[in-house]
Amino acid sequence: MIATRLLLLLGLAALVYFGLQPTQWGYLILHIQGHVLNIPLFVAILALLLCCLASICLSQLIAWAPKRLNEWKTQRTLNTLQAQIQDHDQALKDATQGKQPTTTKSEHNTPLSTWVQDYNHLIECFGQTHPQAALPQTPLAHALVHHLLKQSTPPDPQTPLLHLLTTTTATTAADIEHAVHSLLEHKHIKTLCTQFPQPFQTWLAQSLSHLQTDTLQTLWHILPKSFKQKPSLIIAWTQALHQQGQILQALPLLKKAIKHTEHPEIIAHAGLVWPETHLDDAVKRFERAQKHSECPEITLGLARLHQRQKHYSQASALYQDIEDFIKTQGPDLYLEIALIYYNAGQVEQANIWTDTAYQKLSSMGICPMVRDTHIDT
Repeated sequence: MIATRLLLLLGLAALVYFGLQPTQWGYLILHIQGHVLNIPLFVAILALLLCCLASICLSQLIAWAPKRLNEWKTQRTLNTLQAQIQDHDQALKDATQGKQPTTTKSEHNTPLSTWVQDYNHLIECFGQTHPQAALPQTPLAHALVHHLLKQSTPPDPQTPLLHLLTTTTATTAADIEHAVHSLLEHKHIKTLCTQFPQPFQTWLAQSLSHLQTDTLQTLWHILPKSFKQKPSLIIAWTQALHQQGQILQALPLLKKAIKHTEHPEIIAHAGLVWPETHLDDAVKRFERAQKHSECPEITLGLARLHQRQKHYSQASALYQDIEDFIKTQGPDLYLEIALIYYNAGQVEQANIWTDTAYQKLSSMGICPMVRDTHIDT
């Protein structure tokens, strides 16, 4: 910007200089070392404008060239890294299937430490908004996460790899347990809650049910209050407690949810995890809530409670009341209502909903296993 203004000032000064020169009927007269040059005025003005334009373009090129060169180098690094990712993924796939590597490149995989450096370099160049272009959801992402967690020194909370951790689904429960232990050890939980709230919340919702009891309790204790009020995390937390036989710890929260009915999705889930020893009390609470609200999730939760009590006729009647709502949901709920109808002796209805679930899965690109035309017990 400063260079451009300077050139414009020089151009104006040149115009003033030429303007002070004697002119004769459309000519610019220049006296140079005893010689007199008569230059047509329009040619002089055109030459001056061309010189100014060339100077401005040159200044722009000087300012633009290093940036473009850096972008070109970054793009070349990105293309190289993406090619290595594809080659690495193919090698992992071949190894999983018991095949020999299909390319010679896969025999010389880049060390993980180099991949981490390249990844961080790309993020520094492209900014925090460009991580997934450099490292998509691949087995290599899992390997990088493992490398991050096994580093001898704690990773910098600012590193983009912590963002990668929150956007990568680990393959096993042991992976998730290891990841959470590392985050707890290095005190990164609150940092992730602050810097990457949405991806970290999504990652936690997928991971809580895979944690051991002690780890789950420790993690839930240090999570900020704002996170503990998220419906997706409440559902994941209660599901984890239910699997570990500790659901009584969440009973006050479930009672609060059914009392205030602020989050219908929690109420629907409560029908699945409410403690077995308190099902009668739960039915009364759900029936009371149903009288004051037409929310279909309350009816769904009540139907699930009756199903758990093996009151299949009552459960099927409740499911039938909310069939229109169920049609807007996913295939897992279609199979749930199919099972209820089957247990209630309504085999034809059960088959209809099973076929609907099969069609929905097929439309999503998921090919279910081939089944008999009749539902097996």
